[in-house]
Amino acid sequence: LVIPTVRIRDDLHLKANDYAVKLKGATIATGTVHPNSIMLIDPGTVIDPITDGVPTKEPAFGVPAQWVSRSHRERAEMAGYTVVDPSSVITTHLAEVIKGHASEIITRQDTSALIDHVKQGNSAVVEELIPNLMTVGEIQKVLQHLLRERISIRDLVTILETLADNAGRTKDVDMLGEWVRATLARSICRQYVDEGSGALQTLTLDPNLEQQLLESITPGMPNMALEPSQARQFVQNLGQQMERMIALGYQQPVLLCMSALRLPLRRLTERSLPNLVILSYNEIVPNTEVRAVGAVTT
Repeated sequence: LVIPTVRIRDDLHLKANDYAVKLKGATIATGTVHPNSIMLIDPGTVIDPITDGVPTKEPAFGVPAQWVSRSHRERAEMAGYTVVDPSSVITTHLAEVIKGHASEIITRQDTSALIDHVKQGNSAVVEELIPNLMTVGEIQKVLQHLLRERISIRDLVTILETLADNAGRTKDVDMLGEWVRATLARSICRQYVDEGSGALQTLTLDPNLEQQLLESITPGMPNMALEPSQARQFVQNLGQQMERMIALGYQQPVLLCMSALRLPLRRLTERSLPNLVILSYNEIVPNTEVRAVGAVTT
């Protein structure tokens, strides 16, 4: 994804140390930095805590942190803190904001430029797909479908080949997006495998609950027709299991489910549990060790 120009300007409406990130004129993220200080983050291994700083939260990931004088840098590094400069705080936050809003950033012009780049070395798939099977706008919507869940679109050749294979069967962007996800299974799976153990740590659904959710799917739509109280209870139970998973040291909660449930569950939880990753069984490549660390029940 080619990032558009990021313009920086002063805003007298903000407090002295505050900043805001805007997209299309609307504020999508805010933060505070102290230019003459450094941010300390305790990764859990600090042996000599520093307690005289200003408590805060790291803006990109929301982890507890503190601002301290730059004179504390050497002591903090020896104690085991992660030390972050103010400029790095902002750039890391901006990078995460861009990843989180990439589906809104990519335009038809961007999509056309990406396709033109592919055409230089893989003209056959582009000529087969456009305009006979899909328009640039429809391909843009598929890419937005992937970017909305932070799926890399770097392997655009594979994405276009999958669309060429399936666009004759349906024009449903959601369905095409899910088929593309299946072909990108290796990169998707690798993204969430624990580097230390080499295993994929996941939450699963109780079989009875999974059956109830399957029966609630609206035919032809990626939605679930659950009673409001049922939906609230399910999301609450899922949120509790996510918190438990994080407390066990797994920073990225992952829910594993049947492929028919993946997108409806994403639609159900994307507002209340935006940090939850939902994978389907057909996105798990062979020889990947899957470890269930919790189960969501009714």
